[in-house]
Amino acid sequence: SFKIRGVGHLCMKLKQREQQCQRVICSSGGNAGLACAYACLKLHLKSIVVTPITTSNRIRTLISEYGSEVITQGGVWNEADEFARRLVEKDEGSSVYLPPFDHEDIWIGVSSIIDELVEQLPTDMKPYAIVQSVGGGGLLNGILYGLKNYSEWSDVNVIAMETEGADCFSQALKAKQLVTLPAITSMAKSLGALTVSSKSYELSHLFNLHSYVLPDAQAVQACKQFLDDHRMLVELASGVSLAFIYSNLFNEEKKQIKLPSNCTDESPIIIIVCGGSGITMESLTQLCEQFNLN
Repeated sequence: SFKIRGVGHLCMKLKQREQQCQRVICSSGGNAGLACAYACLKLHLKSIVVTPITTSNRIRTLISEYGSEVITQGGVWNEADEFARRLVEKDEGSSVYLPPFDHEDIWIGVSSIIDELVEQLPTDMKPYAIVQSVGGGGLLNGILYGLKNYSEWSDVNVIAMETEGADCFSQALKAKQLVTLPAITSMAKSLGALTVSSKSYELSHLFNLHSYVLPDAQAVQACKQFLDDHRMLVELASGVSLAFIYSNLFNEEKKQIKLPSNCTDESPIIIIVCGGSGITMESLTQLCEQFNLN
């Protein structure tokens, strides 16, 4: 639910600040567009969601069912985003641009995940690590914003997971500067930002952050295993986070991941399981066949 936490919070703020706003225009590979359409429906705002051609017809239909106009433009999200920005410019003040991940109000909304973890865990317990996937960086920024609000949680390990071919964050950390990928070659299209948020790169140096990149096949295998274990169907953006455990990566890297203060080996690992709208049983079966996982 992190998309509706963040995008919903931003939509509410936009309605408060932009009194003359007649329409919200958002670009999205899928999940942010769904959140925008739903939030605008509840806030009685008109909306347009611009998606790239890689967004499935199913997702476009779901977005339109919430009342948004859906426009398909560009081969990747970045191209759809450029088109959305041009639409806003042409409207000359009657429309407001809504970014899918790169805005502080989105990160503040997402940070409520940490508020709820603090509330739900026993007072003397904090996580060993929090695992999430990284696309554009909205979820990661929200988690880091949340951790900043609780000094006793500031040393919690943050695990940033990406798939090969959608790993702009990992490449930025290695290059020590933002990196723009030439293309998205991963099947995890909802992680398909060519460049990560500059705030993600900035905040990464302030926390115990560990970045890992896995092949699509391991993300698909994790989706399959999670379905068997919990009867929940999630897309590859979640699968790559689940693969941190399912692929045995955690056990392999455990010596490199230090225990936070007041934690033990029994302290919980929190995995943010997000993104189920872009997957069906049929598409997961096809992915399993593609990677010979049946």
